[in-house]
Amino acid sequence: MLLELSIARRFAISLRKDAFSLFTTIATTASIALGYSAVCIALSILDGYQDKIIETATHFTSDVIVRSRLSVDLENANVVVRQLLELPDVTSANVIFEREALVKHRGQLDGVMLTGITSARYHQFSKLVTRRLPNRSLESGVILGAGIYRKLGAQLGDSVRFIMQKHGSEVPSVYRMCVVGTFESGMGIQDDNVVMTNIDTLRSHASVMAGNGSAILVTTTSADRADKVAERINATYQYSLYADTYKAVFSGIWGWIELQRKPIPIVLGLLSLVAVVSIVSALFLTIVQKSASIAILSTIGMRSRRIGAVILLRATISAIVGVLCGASITYAFVRIQSTYQWIRLDSSLYYVSVLPVKQDNAQATLVALAIVLLTMIVSIVPLMAARKIRPSQALRFS
Repeated sequence: MLLELSIARRFAISLRKDAFSLFTTIATTASIALGYSAVCIALSILDGYQDKIIETATHFTSDVIVRSRLSVDLENANVVVRQLLELPDVTSANVIFEREALVKHRGQLDGVMLTGITSARYHQFSKLVTRRLPNRSLESGVILGAGIYRKLGAQLGDSVRFIMQKHGSEVPSVYRMCVVGTFESGMGIQDDNVVMTNIDTLRSHASVMAGNGSAILVTTTSADRADKVAERINATYQYSLYADTYKAVFSGIWGWIELQRKPIPIVLGLLSLVAVVSIVSALFLTIVQKSASIAILSTIGMRSRRIGAVILLRATISAIVGVLCGASITYAFVRIQSTYQWIRLDSSLYYVSVLPVKQDNAQATLVALAIVLLTMIVSIVPLMAARKIRPSQALRFS
């Protein structure tokens, strides 16, 4: 094999002196690199979106969200929490209380979703808090999403006015709360609409009983178990409760991700087809230009199998070089976007304000192996042509 590798290397060096051969080699390598990087970048974006949804679900919703079938609120939600904790694969359950409200500050008016959370839930949510008023707890005020914070022109410590429906009354509840912090998740649907506060404070302003809740956020042993847990809850409480997974909450973007994944094999196939044509053309050109050398190798006793191995090695090396170049492009793109976030999006359309990316080495390796394997398979055609070269004719017309 060392001999075949040495000959393949000498072929490559000698072909660099010919401008057309050099151009063909560069074009072949570039087509493989661009095809590989295009597929890997697309996969990294889809994986980034998926991780962003799961991350947001962890902070704002949960693996499974349980609501009442009978009314807007769950009565005696704490009793339901204890029952849910007894189910298999359920690790925690937290009550939240939600109310739609208007928020007004300095002449600016907007609609928001007031969300009351427990202290245990706030500990998990606090990772998203970007600014915080010192020495002020969640119970003493509200935490605004970054989008609504900018719309209102509010500052930490400002008092903002909320207007919402009061339970059992036609007169709305109007009250003021201090802005004690801001949060930013990167998802516009949350940052532009959600306001967090203490659950007991919100219940008090809404005039509801202390045990009431709008939903119960259930955490499972693994996000993969969410569907099974939701099915079990729906079967157990089929007339009183219903459960959705985080996929249902973000069904729009989750469906978009799944839709984008489907054509990737087709895209990979088309890009590979272009690379295959380039590789076959380059190998045939190598055989034509090196027919005399191949004939000499055959004359001195090298078997056709070993001559074919020389051609195969040249094709494989070209594929590996192309894949490595494509991997460098992909790594540079992911690293730059993750660090500097140059590509920004309209969060009202794409759910996120910054294009999310994630490098998945396992997927990248599988795509690389697929390209190299395909290259080796298509090399059989020029390899068979090389084995049919007759030394007498090749040397006569060389």
